[in-house]
Parts: sequence; structure tokens; C-alpha cells
Amino acid sequence: MKTPEAPPPTNGPPPQQAPAFTPDIDVLDSPAAIAIAAAAINSNSTRPAAPEVVPVSESKGVPMVGQGSDRIDVATNMTGGVAMTVSTSDVDIRQQAQDSSGVNSSGASSGFDFGRGSEGDGGSYPLPSSSSDVAAPITADNMANLALSAFNSSKKVALDDFVLLKVIGKGSYGMYCKVMLVRHKTDGCIYAMKMLRKENIVKRNQVEHTKTERNVLEYISHPFIVRLVCAFQTVKKLYFVLEYCPGGELFFHLSRAGRFTEQRARFYSAEIILALEHLHKMDIVYRDLKPENVLLDEEGHIRLTDFGLSKEGIQDNTSARSLCGTPEYLAPEILNQTGHGKAVDWWSLGALIYEMLTGLPPFYTRDREKLFENIRAGDLRYPSFISPVAKSLLQGLFQRDPNRRLGGGNTDADEIKCHPFYASVDWDALLQRRITPPFRPSLASKTDVQYFDKEFVSLPVINSEVPDSALTHAMQQDDNHFEGFTYDPNRHKSELHQAIAEEG
Repeated sequence: MKTPEAPPPTNGPPPQQAPAFTPDIDVLDSPAAIAIAAAAINSNSTRPAAPEVVPVSESKGVPMVGQGSDRIDVATNMTGGVAMTVSTSDVDIRQQAQDSSGVNSSGASSGFDFGRGSEGDGGSYPLPSSSSDVAAPITADNMANLALSAFNSSKKVALDDFVLLKVIGKGSYGMYCKVMLVRHKTDGCIYAMKMLRKENIVKRNQVEHTKTERNVLEYISHPFIVRLVCAFQTVKKLYFVLEYCPGGELFFHLSRAGRFTEQRARFYSAEIILALEHLHKMDIVYRDLKPENVLLDEEGHIRLTDFGLSKEGIQDNTSARSLCGTPEYLAPEILNQTGHGKAVDWWSLGALIYEMLTGLPPFYTRDREKLFENIRAGDLRYPSFISPVAKSLLQGLFQRDPNRRLGGGNTDADEIKCHPFYASVDWDALLQRRITPPFRPSLASKTDVQYFDKEFVSLPVINSEVPDSALTHAMQQDDNHFEGFTYDPNRHKSELHQAIAEEG
């Protein structure tokens, strides 16, 4: 196996040093720091207005469902430095794809925050209460019905309501997050349960990201975005109960196929465009598009997942300031820290399309410094098998000026949808899921996990609780652990009715 070649020299701006990543909370090693952190968790107020400093690829290791590949990954350590992790297996997969493809390596606030509601430990919004010996298939239609029926029940959901079946994903270092396949004991339905340790959320400065993910998942409803069924908590952990997508991650399929045909890449990217368009209309920038965060449902349609790096209230291309994302998919304006917005999602879309067509992300190199240098000013090489119309699309998405980028203007996704690459797409039929996907998962049962990495599904099914520490002890002194995290529609609806009555 040959080593990826270094990119050719360019005549662009001189190389810049890779950005330094520093967390807002450095080391929680004193009683005072622990007390401050615990107070921050339970505070209803937002942080003071200031440029956010977010670790690159922090969420890359925290997938909603699936294995979450270990690419060249950057994560903040607690002293403000950076730690890099490279998975040999994934590098090999990428290199094999490169060898076979011939690609040269150079080449808006929702109004809801954690302070809303106060259900405390074990609180949640209820799941459907109907009992059945046979679980209903999880489809787009009955998932919506399940969510609606939950409003008519008063029983809260707790961890004891579920049977843990398989581990289907883990977060970075295996410490921050775990995703398990679960069955609800009453209705028999299958879900994905994302578990996060509160202590590690605070230590890794992920409180705000967890808030954002919880907020966005509550009010977003779209055919190509994963659905939140409910959310609850214990003293030590937070739990998201999510729609299960048995087709696994797009990365799983791409790593095995090497690369996709243009037809298949067109289908997946078109559904992604509709999902991003919906987020942008709600003034949400996604900021972490990559194959690991695109899931396939039981029919083969895509679902975007993992909203920990999303940003609400963004209406332009400059308002966001966070340095965040996954290195291979970062837009130049994020690296340059000049302010960014919705257009970064279209750059990432281009990176994903390029990877689907070639087997490697654009500007791929194992050297992070060179990667960032190439994203800022490098020349991208296009293999001869990429059609002229696909190349034209990618060149438009890779405009380094976000205002000139395809989709970067006021019309947003409409500009991309009108590109000749998508001339054959019936966008209305696609949104209605009437277009047959190019691949449909072949599932032996409703708990089939063949499209998830064996590294995870072979792990023991244990929901371990971490031993008490000074931080968890500090959090236990307050009854409002991560107040408002619990998703309880009954409570929210009664509050709305009360407010209407008072105004009337």
C-alpha cells in the first residue's frame, strides 16, 4: 500500500499555522472549579456573548448511531492543547479506496433552553402505551404516529422501560457517549438510545453543544432528519431515545463500495440538500456534515443525525464564530475564523459528494497542517472519471468566498437544486419519499445490526455507571440536574394552555 503523496505547491497565500484549540473550561481539579461547573450546568441563562471556541471534530467521535470512524481527528485535551488520533483501519480503508480510484491525495434561538421544565431525575415525555408482542416496523409514517400518541399518555419513561440489546456506537475515547439498540418493554418497538455521562459532558466542555442538540431535535421534523422520540435523565447520565436507522452510516457503505456511481451520489446528496434546506429555513447551520453523520433508514433513505455542533439563529454567512467541525470537511472561512454561516454546509456538501464519487475527501492528507493549508489555498484535482457536470457542481460548492459559493446567496439551496447535475431530480417526489433509493438494506429482523461495525456490536451490553467523583457529587447536591433536558410535551402543552388562558 502506497503512502498518500504530498500535495503540489500552490501559488496561493503563504501557509498558516493550524488554529489553536482552547476550551472554555480547562481543568476541573479544584473544589471551586467543580462548583462553578456544576452551577453552570443548572443555570437557566446562556453564556455571555463571546466568540465560541469549540474543538474541531468533537462531535465526530459522538455519533447518534453507528460506529463513527476515527479519521484524522482533533479533540481538545483539558490543558488547552490538541490530541490527534488516527485509526489505522480507517486510514487503510481510505488508502485502498485511493489506490483503486486513482485519486491523488493532494489533489436563531428556539426560545427553549435547558431551564425550561424541571422534571428532575428519570423525567421524560412518555412513549406510546399500547402493548404488543410483535414490534411494529419503524417507518416514517408510524414514527410520526408514535410521537403523536405519546402526547396522550401521562406515564413518564425511565431506563427500566427498555431492554438493552446491542451496542451500535461509541463516542470518542469510549467515555463521552454510547449508543445502544433498545426495545421498549411495553410496545415492543426498537429504538436507538444515546447515553451521555454528565461528568464527561462538563469536563469536555460540551454542555452548550448538548443543549443545542436537545433543542434542535425537539422542534425539527423532516423526512430526512432523525427523530427524537423522548429524552430523560438519571443522576449521572442523559438519554436520547431516537428513531433507529438499521441501514447504518453512509460511511459504512462507502468504505466497502470504495466509491459510488454518480446516480447513487446524486440521490443521497439530493436528500441531504432537502434536509439542510429545512434547517437553513429555520436559521440553523448544521456544521458537521460527513458520511458518519448520514444514516440510512430501513428503506434506504437518508437521515441526518448528530446536531451537537449546530448553531441556531444564523441568517447570514458571517454571524457564527465557533472553530468546529471535522477537519476534512471544514470550509475555509471556519479555519480563517473570519465568521461563517449557512454557506459552510454547502462546502461540506461538496466535500461529501467528492468523497462519494472518489472514495476520499477533497485535499486528503494525513498531515493536518497540510490539510488546512490545502483547504485554504490548494488546487483540487478531479479524476478523469468525474463527469463535467459533476465537476462543475463541485467547483461551485468549493468556492472559497462563501458569498460566491453555490448556495451561498439569498436563494440558498434553490441555487444548488437548479444545477444541471440535479436536472433529473423531481424534488417534490423526493421530499415525499416517492423516489426509490438506489440501495435498500436487506434486514433479517427488526434488530438486525449487520450494517454496524462489528467492533461495537460485539461489545458486552452493559449500561455502566461511573464511580462517584467530586464533580458528580457536586451535581448531586442540586435536584435540577441538567434542568430542562427532559422532553415532556404534556408539561409544555399545559404551560401553553395556561398562558393562553391568562392572556384571554
